[in-house]
Amino acid sequence: MTALQKVGEELVGLSVDTLKKFQLPEILLDALLDAKRINPNKHGGMNRQMQYIGKLMRGVDAAPIIEKLTAMKAPSQKQTALQHLAEQWRTRLLADASATGAFKNEFMTGEDVSAIEEFDTLIAAARDEYLKQRPPKYFRVLYKALLKRFTAAAEVDAEPESTP
Repeated sequence: MTALQKVGEELVGLSVDTLKKFQLPEILLDALLDAKRINPNKHGGMNRQMQYIGKLMRGVDAAPIIEKLTAMKAPSQKQTALQHLAEQWRTRLLADASATGAFKNEFMTGEDVSAIEEFDTLIAAARDEYLKQRPPKYFRVLYKALLKRFTAAAEVDAEPESTP
């Protein structure tokens, strides 16, 4: 019962347009919209409304709703993983000069010479800035370049292969 109430709380946090895409029963949709109108500082009213939503959720097949909520969260989890990967590589590239070769072998195969030289220049500037404790301009630029590269690679990997 409390799990269904938690699902209801997640639904209340969504926009009205997103809620309408869930194709919820009208009574549940009305209860969710009412909850959005309740002042969150009035805890008693919001608690009662959430209990009511939990009660309504018991009469609904919650599995498709939970699947849609999970699918909505998946891209952000994937993006978070890519951000962590970019941070890890940035730290590794700044700390160890030999990591540059490993990165190029793994992620820059088939790149043109100018792109590789530009990347080397960026790493050198970020490393110099980091060691001299200057404001982190190139430190951030390096992170953004890494994140862009990883995001593009993830999108290529996610595309389905076409069969001739």
